[in-house]
Amino acid sequence: MQTKSFSRNLYRLFTIAFLLILVGVSCSPAALVATPVQTVVVVPQVITQVVTQIVYVPVTITPTPTVYTTDTPTITPIPSNTPTVSSTPPTTTPTNQPPLVTVLVNTECLFGPDPAYIGMTEIKSGSQEIAIGRSQDTGWLYVQGADHKTPCWIKTALAKAINGVFTDAPVATPVLTPYTSAYPPPPAVSTTRTGNSVSIFWLPVAMSQADYNGYLIEAWVCQGGKLVFVPKSYVTSYDKNSKMMAIAITDEPGCSQPSSARIYTVTTTAYSSPKNVLPWPPAPTPTPATPTITPTP
Repeated sequence: MQTKSFSRNLYRLFTIAFLLILVGVSCSPAALVATPVQTVVVVPQVITQVVTQIVYVPVTITPTPTVYTTDTPTITPIPSNTPTVSSTPPTTTPTNQPPLVTVLVNTECLFGPDPAYIGMTEIKSGSQEIAIGRSQDTGWLYVQGADHKTPCWIKTALAKAINGVFTDAPVATPVLTPYTSAYPPPPAVSTTRTGNSVSIFWLPVAMSQADYNGYLIEAWVCQGGKLVFVPKSYVTSYDKNSKMMAIAITDEPGCSQPSSARIYTVTTTAYSSPKNVLPWPPAPTPTPATPTITPTP
């Protein structure tokens, strides 16, 4: 019993002592609060100092260079309703292929682009021909067909183009070959000029009456300010004793190219070799008009 009483008393003493300690602690709040306040203040100061040293002292920052692009932006223009008008007229490129034509009527195909030439062959209506050439004014076509290997000339009005146009054919110069060797060209050819008229003279060639068909002059002369091709036929009644012959051709000043001519002896079926008409008299230099000055009243 005494032991139990002693234990109880000892327990009470410990309890009272513990309560006294608690009371003493609760009565001194200032001492308990001071320590955490000091700790809270010190910690942020240390953190702030360390962060400042890391950012500004040991770190070296290298600036990154600025890159500029050289690409030019593509600007898409706004379409306009106003049509664009070109000041340059469109050009037409002729085809390289000569046109194919149909002959409309039976016609005589000549040695050259003028009635002054004799006939070479006859072409039937409906015949298809290749126009391998044309005259300067496109009034005549230089044609070749299956029924005649040698080309000859027909009037453009007597043909119809099947493909292409007549101007697709190049400008051609008459070719009177094959030349006949039966007769020579005219001898003693000479010229004289009176103003814009050039006269060509020659002596006749001795020919049989059956072969005689006169003479042909092909001239390139200045007319209207440009060089033009002028063929002329000279046929008289047959006279084996005839003397000097002559023909006149108009040749005006005003062209940069010189004028010229050639002459042939003509039979009923062929031409002699040509002979150049030399010298060709130059055109006179035009005299400038003297201006009329009207006095001022």
